[in-house]
Amino acid sequence: MAEQASWVHPVELFVRCASDRGDSESWSEFLRRYAAKIKYFIRGTLRQDMGPITDPNAAVTGIQESDLFQNTILRLVENDCAVMKKFSGTTEDELMAYLAVISRSVVRDALRWQKASKRQGTVDEREESSFSERLAEHLGFDRVLVSEIRSLIQQAILSSSPETFSRDRLVFDLHFLHGLSTRQIAECKGINMSKAGVEKLLNRLLDRVRGLASGENSEAAQP
Repeated sequence: MAEQASWVHPVELFVRCASDRGDSESWSEFLRRYAAKIKYFIRGTLRQDMGPITDPNAAVTGIQESDLFQNTILRLVENDCAVMKKFSGTTEDELMAYLAVISRSVVRDALRWQKASKRQGTVDEREESSFSERLAEHLGFDRVLVSEIRSLIQQAILSSSPETFSRDRLVFDLHFLHGLSTRQIAECKGINMSKAGVEKLLNRLLDRVRGLASGENSEAAQP
């Protein structure tokens, strides 16, 4: 099978991979042929959007190039290879163009994620104060706690695991600071949560804030 895969036409190989994620021989051949090209597309997009990349192994936008490559492969295979099955080309050039589009999309999603994450550091004092007051009102806190709200939020989010800290902080700010609904947040690329999952996360973080504000060493204040 491995020998046969090495001779198969590029489009047929792509179709084989799309039809069977468990076809290890076809997938190995696909990666042998195209892994370097996908990484080239990733590096080119980073260079275009961020300037020259001096160290391809360095973390970019909080994610390494190797992670961007893995995310591209995941994009190909998610939802039973739905993206792969949409390909309708007949030549290798068309296949290469399709892989380039997918790779660039993954990189730009990562860049947008970073930009959204950094927005929390660019809020002016008036917007920050308004945010704290709205959240204090939502939580039913006395106004005397308004100045402490942001600190309590940071403490609550810091209790998240290292793997989810950035996501939890972003979800919290997108909802309370920037006004996105839980459905809109769930639809954001990179969040990878359902609407119900976003709601559950927000409620859990709010419970932690309440526990910290009340000084209770309750279960709600635990990670």
